[in-house]
Amino acid sequence: MDRKQKSILIELMNHEFVSGQDLAAYIQMSTRSVRTIIKNIIQDIKGARIESGSFGYRLVIEDSAMFLQYLQQEKTFEDSQSRFQYIFNRFIENNDYIKVDDLCEELYLSKTQLKQSIPQQHRVTGRAELQLVI
Repeated sequence: MDRKQKSILIELMNHEFVSGQDLAAYIQMSTRSVRTIIKNIIQDIKGARIESGSFGYRLVIEDSAMFLQYLQQEKTFEDSQSRFQYIFNRFIENNDYIKVDDLCEELYLSKTQLKQSIPQQHRVTGRAELQLVI
């Protein structure tokens, strides 16, 4: 989970309902970016869900212990370099294939975010005569 996702979650925790415009102003991004970030949060969130409607966005916590664990995740791979290093090391250490879903879970990324990291992997693995199949 990156800092923008955490910022949005904290804002949702502090208010019953928050409009997309208010969230955009809070994280200093466009409302479209807010929608994309929330979509990624929805794919990854554990112990809670985000509801949306004409009222804005609302965080509904279903399992507080699981949600707290989700918020306290130690691994943060906010930049492409740290993601690259982690993914590359996982490929080197693993003798078998790695599922995309497993990598997403380990990195706390959506599939879209992970796929954006893959081109850099291709450049390096191509030189080492390793094969990366998605």
